[in-house]
Amino acid sequence: FSVEMRLHDMLYVSYLIPTERLLARIPNNFRLAEVQQGKVFLSLVIFRGRTSGAATIPTPGIPFDQVNIRTYVIDPATGKPAVYFVHCGISGSLITFLYRILSGMPVEHTPFAIRTRKDMNGRYGAYEASGAWHGRFSIKAGQAAEKVAALEPFPSREEALSYLIDPLAGFYSDSAIVRRLEVFHSPLEPR
Repeated sequence: FSVEMRLHDMLYVSYLIPTERLLARIPNNFRLAEVQQGKVFLSLVIFRGRTSGAATIPTPGIPFDQVNIRTYVIDPATGKPAVYFVHCGISGSLITFLYRILSGMPVEHTPFAIRTRKDMNGRYGAYEASGAWHGRFSIKAGQAAEKVAALEPFPSREEALSYLIDPLAGFYSDSAIVRRLEVFHSPLEPR
């Protein structure tokens, strides 16, 4: 089964934290993808999306906003870094229901809003997200550079992007079954 989506206005906020703080959040048969001895990234990702097709059937687009908390694991099948979704929330009731039914992903209906302000060149002057997800949350960010040049502790920009935003596989669990998903997208240009 496949679903095509268009994503935009993405915000990644990533923290390098001690591995032991995440061990209880991932299934026992996974190993965290450490980037330093005993440290792994935990990322908060927020974006706007719109479905544009299911399998090979064109369907009406359903808009949604998503917030997820993810960490990074080693894919047991390939040995490469992959995403493990710790929590996932979606703003629209219909898409939340469809996500659960079609994928088995334990997504939660999460009322929240994304507000952006861009200048004439598409540069983000402001990015704000706020709502309720296990309590109230509010995030405010702005674009600091035209292009991401380097991200510590990665030796290169390409390695950082490959690890944080370009893994081709993802995993999630409903406590009983671990499921795998594959993602295909054009290279992203974070700013």
